[in-house]
Amino acid sequence: MAELKFLVLGDLHYKKKMYAATTKHLDEVLKAANDEKVNFCVHLGDFCNDYKGSPEIVKKYIDNEYGLSVFGVYGNHELESTDNSMQRITPLLSNRTDKLVYGTESKSIEDGSIGYSYYDTEKFRLIFLDTNYSATPDGKYEHNRTKSWGKPKENTLPDSLGDEQITWLKNVLFDAADKSLKCIVFSHASFSGEWNSSPDAEAVRGIFAEVNAKREKTVVLAINGHYHSNHNAIVEGVCYFDCPAAINAIWKSRPYYPYAEQDSEKPKYTFDYLDYDEDGNLIGSFEMPYSSLSMGAQTLFFDSPLYAIVTVTDNGKIKIEGRKTEYAYGISVDHDECYNPEIKNFEN
Repeated sequence: MAELKFLVLGDLHYKKKMYAATTKHLDEVLKAANDEKVNFCVHLGDFCNDYKGSPEIVKKYIDNEYGLSVFGVYGNHELESTDNSMQRITPLLSNRTDKLVYGTESKSIEDGSIGYSYYDTEKFRLIFLDTNYSATPDGKYEHNRTKSWGKPKENTLPDSLGDEQITWLKNVLFDAADKSLKCIVFSHASFSGEWNSSPDAEAVRGIFAEVNAKREKTVVLAINGHYHSNHNAIVEGVCYFDCPAAINAIWKSRPYYPYAEQDSEKPKYTFDYLDYDEDGNLIGSFEMPYSSLSMGAQTLFFDSPLYAIVTVTDNGKIKIEGRKTEYAYGISVDHDECYNPEIKNFEN
C-alpha cells in the first residue's frame, strides 16, 4: 500500500510590521516537517503579503535547510504589495516548478501568468488551484491584479476559478482517473459548501462526483485555507479540510484592541521581532509590541504556529494530525469553536 505524508500550513501572512509571523515560526514548521519525515510541505496561500520585500521568508521556504519539496497556492494577499506581479510570485510558490505541469499551452511555467498546476507521484496527483479570479461586467474572468488583496472593484464573484481553469481541472481529474491516480486538491478558497466557499464550489463538487463515478475514490481530499478557521467534512465521499491560519487567530473589527497598553511606559504584550534588511540579511531582534503592528491592534495571535500532518493512502484512507497551541498571553474572546487554537484530528 502506497502512502503519502505531508505537512500543510495555512495563511502565515508574513510581512514586516504588519502581522506577528516571523521566520522563527516558519523554522518551527519546517523542523517539524523534517522530524515527521514528510514527503513535502504545502502552504495554502497568503503565505506572504510582500514577496519582493520579504526575501528572508521566501528563501527560508523554497531553499529550506532540510531539502524538503515545498509547494504553495495563490491566496488573495500574494499580490498585495507594490511590484508583486504573477511573473514574480508564481516561480516562488514552489521549489519544484520544473516538475509542475501548469495550465499553460506548453504545460510549463512560461511567464508565470497562470498560477494553477499539478504534480504527479507514483500513485498520487497533487493539484494546486488558483481561486483568485472574479467575473468582469461582461461575464469574463479576470485574475486579481498586482498591488491588490482582492478582486477589482467593478467585478463580482471573488474567489472563483473561472471557466478556463474549471475546464482544465476537469481534464486533469479525468486524466488522473484514467491513470489510477488518487487526487488531492489544494486551494485557498473552499469547495465544500459546508462553510464559506468559492462561488464555483457546486460546479467543482459536481466534477468530483463525475470523476469518482468513473473511477471510485479518484478525488479523495480537498484542503483549503483563507477563512482562518478549522473544519472537517465528508461530502459525497470526498474529505474537505479547512485549515486555520498559522499565527493569526482572530481578527476583530474596531473598537476591539486586544493588546492595547493601559497606562504603561513599558509595553506588556510583545513578541520577538526579527529585523531584516532589503536583501534578507538578519539585522537583529527586539521586543515589538503587538499593538504597534499595522494589522496587529485588532488581531488575536497564537504564540506558536498551527499546522497539520496529513497522511493519505492509495486506498483513500486519510489521517489528519493537528497541532495544538495557545493564544498569545492567554487573551481570547468569545468565538465559534472553529477558531480554537487547535487543529482537530481526523481519520476516516
